[in-house]
Amino acid sequence: MPSSLVKILGVSGGLATVGGGATAIYLTSNSAEKEQKQNSLLQSPQIPVTESTPKKVEAKQEISSLLKGKKLLTKTDEDNEKWQEQWKAFKQAHERNAPTAPWEFPTWTDVKEIEGTINTFKDQCEKHNKKLVVDDKDTIFVAVNTYCTKDDAGTV
Repeated sequence: MPSSLVKILGVSGGLATVGGGATAIYLTSNSAEKEQKQNSLLQSPQIPVTESTPKKVEAKQEISSLLKGKKLLTKTDEDNEKWQEQWKAFKQAHERNAPTAPWEFPTWTDVKEIEGTINTFKDQCEKHNKKLVVDDKDTIFVAVNTYCTKDDAGTV
């Protein structure tokens, strides 16, 4: 009959073999899963290809083409009376607050009562009425339409 020592060694050896085999199976199956994960991460993801719609570029127009029943004031003498009316309306509209863009009067409180300032106003009207705008809601169009035009006698 084998001695106790041999029995213990036999059982221990058997257990070590079973444990080692189980560990080997675990490690190899676990590394296979890791490898699959790594491979799937390395593959480029399937991003759906969509057509991008180009941004709509809004066509700009001359201010004069948007005026309805009005004409741009000119710096000639025949429009002088209308310029005076528009200048007066402009000053009244900006009695309490200085005009904002597109108007450029850096020291409004100082210059609004100077007689020659109307020429600066005319120059700004002329400069703005040459600009292109998207539509009749554009701030430059609104400014020009409000203060730099007169009724067109040729329209009904």
